[in-house]
Parts: sequence; C-alpha cells; structure tokens
Amino acid sequence: IPANVWSSTLPAIVEDYTTPLPTLPGPTDSVPNKPPAVQASSALFFGPSGAAFPEPGVKLTFPIAPECISPPAGLRLAVFKVVDGELVEHPYAPTIDKATGLLSVKTRSFSPYVVLMVPDIASPATSTPSGISQDTRVFEAS
Repeated sequence: IPANVWSSTLPAIVEDYTTPLPTLPGPTDSVPNKPPAVQASSALFFGPSGAAFPEPGVKLTFPIAPECISPPAGLRLAVFKVVDGELVEHPYAPTIDKATGLLSVKTRSFSPYVVLMVPDIASPATSTPSGISQDTRVFEAS
C-alpha cells in the first residue's frame, strides 16, 4: 500500500471468500460457441469492506492456477469483483509474472475479487459517424 493511501485505523484483511460465486459466464444466445469462464484463482476478500483509496490506489496480488498462467489463443485473464452477488469485470488491466505465477492488479476499493480466464472476443466492427470502424469488446455473463 503506497504512502498516504491507507487512512484507516483498521488493519487490512485478506482471506478466502467462502460465499459461493455467482454462475461463471459461459455461452449465451448471442455467442453460442463461447467457451465457459474458468476460475483461475481462489476468490479472495480484501477488507475492511468498503475501504476506498485515492490514486494511485493499491495493488492486489493473486496466485494463479498453473494451467491458467499462459492462456491459450482467444482467452485472457481478467479480474472480477463481486458486487451485489454478481461478477463485474474490474476496470484495471492485470499484469502476470509468469515466473512466480502471480497476477497483480490495481484497485481503488476493497471487496471480494476473483481471477477468471475468459474469452477474448471482439464483436464485428461497428461503424462510427465518421465512417471509421472500431472494435468493441464483448463480454456477456449468463
């Protein structure tokens, strides 16, 4: 935790998140051949609950299952936050140290988090008003 970021008088907590996770994302009607998400880390609770941090935030670190450290083509590792019983993809990109098997990601708040290996699917190019095409990432939870 960087200096001047932790203002709580409470100690930081990291423990296994024992509440069952919501259903992992998988195939949907719009993407029927999409492979299901694979849990790549234990779900962890970072607390105290509701703690929020100013920039530069704090770094969360997860040990990754060995078979998930180098996702195959078309898949990626992503961090998900449990919000009101739903898995919500975390907005910050993770970094992976393949030598140690650790994944790190910035956060600005504590909550339960889990790392999933999910499809890296781009939707068909869409046209912008200027006529320039752009790709949009699609990730749908079932």
